[in-house]
Amino acid sequence: MKRSAIFNTVAALVFVSLGVLFISCDQEPLFWDVAHAYSPISPRINGAPSKIVEITSGTLYVSNGRVWEYSGTPPVWHVLNTAPPDIRDLAAVGSTLYALSGSGILSKTTNGVDWDTVDLTGVNGKIESIFGAGSDLFAGSLTGKPGASESNTVYSIYRYTGSWVTPAIASNTGKLTGAAVVSGVTYLGTLGTGMLASDSSYQKVSFLNDDFIMGLTFDSSNLYIITSTRVCHISGGSLASSISGTFTEAIAVWSHGTDKLLLIGVRSGSGSNGWGYREINITTGAFSSGIKVPGANPAPFSVRPDNQYTSGIGKHVVNYLWVLDITKNDSEDDETNPRPIVFASTVKNGLWSYKKRGDDPQWNGER
Repeated sequence: MKRSAIFNTVAALVFVSLGVLFISCDQEPLFWDVAHAYSPISPRINGAPSKIVEITSGTLYVSNGRVWEYSGTPPVWHVLNTAPPDIRDLAAVGSTLYALSGSGILSKTTNGVDWDTVDLTGVNGKIESIFGAGSDLFAGSLTGKPGASESNTVYSIYRYTGSWVTPAIASNTGKLTGAAVVSGVTYLGTLGTGMLASDSSYQKVSFLNDDFIMGLTFDSSNLYIITSTRVCHISGGSLASSISGTFTEAIAVWSHGTDKLLLIGVRSGSGSNGWGYREINITTGAFSSGIKVPGANPAPFSVRPDNQYTSGIGKHVVNYLWVLDITKNDSEDDETNPRPIVFASTVKNGLWSYKKRGDDPQWNGER
């Protein structure tokens, strides 16, 4: 071999070795996470599942065209073959489950077996979203011709209490994206027309006047809202604090003992932690320590620090989250200190969960 060829070969080997060393040092957490990743489980419920809802008995439901129920001892997901076809959205009001088809047909059941079609007399347009809040069902119906964006579409919001009612000043809104009752006030979130509150005859909440509300959740006295640009903490009807970011509609309150976290889906990010969800400490009701990756310091954590979050749910876009109360938990990671199960509906990779599998809790496809 000629001297120049030998030199070029040695130089190339040195360059590659240095590159590998550089990458290994820079990406050590990623390589550790991948090296310790769990074997993937194919979710029982595939595709893009809907939001998860819970009736008063504690039974959970989700849909991906078909309706699935989480029940039994121990509970598992099984399909309800008696449910109507093409179900795209669900809502729970007390012991009643409501199911909305892709064509806008609304059905209800109280036992998961017998279904009744809800009379839509008095509702204009096509219902596109449903939410339960307190003892009422709220439905967002498309009443104007769709435009180029959500802000150009026109919706009306109806309240169902056995018959349909249009709340005052709740017509000509954006799409209904959430409903909650907190301290006796009903809040309705919309895309592009902010938040409506019943304490002002369903007029707009001033500090969320024209926001795109992506989703909302609540605890005993606080309302938490995700908009297209921030996550907000509402206390006593006022904006208590907010954090800027880009989020999905996924939002849920997690609690374990005295610890409380707000879990929120993220739309984009950098590196291998760009998707999944994030945690905000709300133990004292405030956003006390910013937003962080699950399992990262400071405590509390929704997952164990060594849970392989990045190589699990962190690789997927999460549209909806649901935290199962610890009293109903069937998969504790510590028998004396049970932790909640967290369910996540992904945008295209089915239903996932964080719960005990074998000896350890982990994020994986839900079976």
